[in-house]
Amino acid sequence: MIPEIGTKVEALSTFIESLDGKRDIPQIEFIAGDQAVVLTVRHLQPLSDADRAAWAAFGQQHGFVIYLQSGGVDTVQPLDGQGVPLSFRLAPWDVELAFRPLDFIQVNAKLNEKMIAHALDLLEPGEDERVLDLFCG
Repeated sequence: MIPEIGTKVEALSTFIESLDGKRDIPQIEFIAGDQAVVLTVRHLQPLSDADRAAWAAFGQQHGFVIYLQSGGVDTVQPLDGQGVPLSFRLAPWDVELAFRPLDFIQVNAKLNEKMIAHALDLLEPGEDERVLDLFCG
């Protein structure tokens, strides 16, 4: 886990316990780009105004951008109505990967670079060959 999340799990747990609708939050997903760390909060019932304000304050205090998910993937919306573009750059290969809050990515960019370098070492592609990463697990 990236430190921006790993060091704040306890604070997040304590925070969730303070919410009016804590029993209606079955999961929180995180994803990180070069510019932002996003928490996507799945909620089974509409959040109270107090809980929405609390999430906004928690995000600001801890440096998270908060997204809400009230149903399927198509319901994911930024709490502030603005959101952020998410991407990370793989400088050794001059590649930038853009993604959405619930997309599957290797969230740890440093680990991602190591995995790509290892795969390329094993594949030994020639100058005229391309390698495609389909995130197929």
